[in-house]
Amino acid sequence: MDMERELNEGKIRLLINQIRPHFINNVMTTIRSMIRYDPDEAERMVYRFTQYLGYNIDALTGTELCPFSMELDHIRAYLEIEQAHLRPRLRVEYDVAADDFELPPLSVLPFVENAVKHGIAPKQGTGTLTVATRETDAAYVIRIEDDGVGFDVTQPFDTRGGHGLGLNNARERLALMVNGTVELSSAPGQGTRVCISIPKLREEDFDENDIS
Repeated sequence: MDMERELNEGKIRLLINQIRPHFINNVMTTIRSMIRYDPDEAERMVYRFTQYLGYNIDALTGTELCPFSMELDHIRAYLEIEQAHLRPRLRVEYDVAADDFELPPLSVLPFVENAVKHGIAPKQGTGTLTVATRETDAAYVIRIEDDGVGFDVTQPFDTRGGHGLGLNNARERLALMVNGTVELSSAPGQGTRVCISIPKLREEDFDENDIS
């Protein structure tokens, strides 16, 4: 029961963190500008933003794991919105070699958002964000990497503005629900890499009869 309550409270905190007034204002400003010079693209952005909000609400009300393909589509929707806002300053690359696995909803997006907001957005010029997946014998691995401004990992992580809260919440939900682990590496001026590992065999998969 404690674990269930912790997960539910975590989902609520995560949803509140996802739907930020600043982000919504940026989206609405971008769409308003598009309406004048590219109404078709503005319509597509409204659709993607609707998808983005709907997925967030579903993540709050749902209790099950979701396919990675669904999480990936949510990531794509978010990044398309940010690309429309940041224009050519944000380049996105996908290298998805594995997608047949499940994970907690909204457990990868916070790391993607952090890469955009705190890695690439403050960078001068164009930055590239890469979302990649691989399957090993023991686990599924998701890599989120950017060539943004980076930070000193030896310093306490700044939770002002809520971005640290979102990352810690995602890390906790990955650990509690799928025994997932998160490894982060970064350095000032050299970008940031996050590797999420989801083991194929979890505690609930063990059969006592198989243990000799």
